[in-house]
Formats: sequence, structure tokens, C-alpha cells
Amino acid sequence: MESLLFRWKLIKFQGRSRRRAPLTAKSFRMHSILKLGAKQILYQSQLSVLFYRSIARPLRKGALHLTNIVLSIQNRLLSEAICSSLKKTGDFRPTELPFAKPSDTVKNALPLHPDIILMETSKAPGGTLEDRLATAGELRTKLPSCRIVLICDERANPEIARGVMMARQDGRIDHFFYTSVTSEYLVDSLTSLQGDIRRKGAGLMA
Repeated sequence: MESLLFRWKLIKFQGRSRRRAPLTAKSFRMHSILKLGAKQILYQSQLSVLFYRSIARPLRKGALHLTNIVLSIQNRLLSEAICSSLKKTGDFRPTELPFAKPSDTVKNALPLHPDIILMETSKAPGGTLEDRLATAGELRTKLPSCRIVLICDERANPEIARGVMMARQDGRIDHFFYTSVTSEYLVDSLTSLQGDIRRKGAGLMA
């Protein structure tokens, strides 16, 4: 490598001094190799600049921050469907929690520092409206920035649906969904909630 570098400098020097060495097959191949190496270095430097502009700099500014959303849903099919839809957006980092009693839900959620927690409300022990509101209250005390969202089956449990709606009106939760909504509507609504979280965070940092 040192000899190639030396010869390259020699060729440049000879070019400046207008005393070029006779072009031979060997010198032509060496010149081509060095030229190709220079192009590769330039290409790599351009990639580095592109990476910084498109990934590193926005990430430092928080533009690529993924919203942590924790799901506590007993219905596995529903939970997996929501997780899949959220992952496809590229804006959320969903985590499924095991269905448990309220105290365990809070205990499992806190280390994840969720921006949003989505909990299913049903008649199952640990998932009743009273249980979910107890979880919401404890989370708001220990993690005030976390948005509380409930989801329920308004057709199978209309009384629970009314209770969830009242909880939203009373300000005990931030949002709610019915299981009858489309995945697109649910994702769009959570994306809107995500925007509120980011704007609030930007206001606190300003």
C-alpha cells in the first residue's frame, strides 16, 4: 500500500512538473486502482453525510422517537392484531403485558416507561372497569405523563361501554375505543394522541 501511495504521489508530482512518465500497462492499472479507491472513499463519505442528515440528526432532535405503548389485553387475537397494526406504522413500540391483576399491571408497566397504555375492559377478574380505573389512577400517580386508553366490546357489554364513556367524560381516562372500530381508525386515533404527547413534550423542553 505504501508503494502504491508513493507512486501515486510521484505521478501527481510529475504531472505538476510537466515531466510525465511514459504510460505503461502497469502504471495504467495502478492509476485505475487508485482512482477506484478514491471513488469508494468518496462514496463512503457521502453515505456518512446522508446517514447523519436522515437518521442521526433527526434522532438527536427526537424526530424519530418511537412512542412506547403498552397493551394489557386478555383477548390474544385482538392484542396481536393491534400490535401488528402499530408496528407497521413505524411510529410505535408496542409491548404486550400478561393479563394480570391491577397491581401487577402497574408493576409490569412502570419499567417500560410507557407513553400510552391500552387496556381491555371486560367482565373478567382483573379486567373489570373498576380494576382498570384503579390501574389508571395508580399509573397517573406514579407516571403522570402516561396516557390511559381503554378498549371494550360495546356489543357484548353495553353497560361497560357506558361506564367507559362516563370515565372519559369525568377525565379519569384519556381516550377509549370500541372493539368494533377498524384497525385503521384505532391507529389513526393513537397517532393523533401520539402527536399530542410530542407537542406537550416539546413545550416542556422549550
